[in-house]
Amino acid sequence: GYIRPDTLVCMCDAYRQDGQQDRGEAFFRRMTAQYPESSLVKLALASMLKDRKKKDESKQMLQAMLSDKRVLPEVQDAARVGLHEWFVEEVRP
Repeated sequence: GYIRPDTLVCMCDAYRQDGQQDRGEAFFRRMTAQYPESSLVKLALASMLKDRKKKDESKQMLQAMLSDKRVLPEVQDAARVGLHEWFVEEVRP
């Protein structure tokens, strides 16, 4: 199945606005298991993990996306931005 990026962004925002990051993390973990090839779902999970103060796991997921040649360049760019903005880490393209 195809997962729309705009839907994932809206879902992340909804979980944040409701203070339900724990439920968001659980949901995106299930989605990652269901769609293991979807780097967009992994990006959403990394965002929820960051919100839940699970910074090491979030950072590792983002770094893994940068080294995975199957991840779309746009998603790698988003992972780079996340590493820089969330963890103040410089990452070269």
